Parts: sequence; C-alpha cells; structure tokens
Amino acid sequence: MGKLSEICKQENVQIKRAAAEDLYEICEGKVNGGCAVRRNGQNFILLDKNLKGYEKMLVLAHEMAHHIFGHLDKDEITEQMEDEARLFSVVYTALYMFAGSGVNA
Repeated sequence: MGKLSEICKQENVQIKRAAAEDLYEICEGKVNGGCAVRRNGQNFILLDKNLKGYEKMLVLAHEMAHHIFGHLDKDEITEQMEDEARLFSVVYTALYMFAGSGVNA
C-alpha cells in the first residue's frame, strides 16, 4: 500500500478511516467499503476501518482512481466512471500481488 499512500500525498488526498455506519452517512449511502469526497476544497478518501489486506488495497485504489481520473469534478459519478475505477483497482492490486510473488516476468 506504500505506493498508493505516496500517490495520495502527491495528489493532496487525505486518507481517513471510519466506522461503516459513519461512512454510510458521510458518503450519502453510496459506499462499499469507502468513498472519495471533496469537502471545502480538500480531497479525501474515506475507508471502512475494518478493511484489511488486499480488500483495503482494492477499495483504496478504487477511490484513488476517482481522484486521479477527475471524476469528482463532474456532477455525478456514472457507471462508466465506476467501471474505470474498478478496472484501475483490480489491475493495480493484481500487479502488486504479482510483483510480491517473486515471479519474474
């Protein structure tokens, strides 16, 4: 997760952990482990504090994709934007897992 944290710092995105019930309220019901929000000009990724391991990485990468791809600059998140974030998170996590497996490509 180190690289994702570096990207968050570079992109000026703060990562916050919260209880699932708090996320549901903050993210206006649109939450599956986390959400990306912009409040008062500051970018945040809010993560369920119970997420662990690769699940946490998948959610963080998904929400980071919304920031990287400029989705928060739009009026609403479309299904295409969700697909882009899902694809980014799956590929990022798979590459991370593959690199850590000791397999040389």
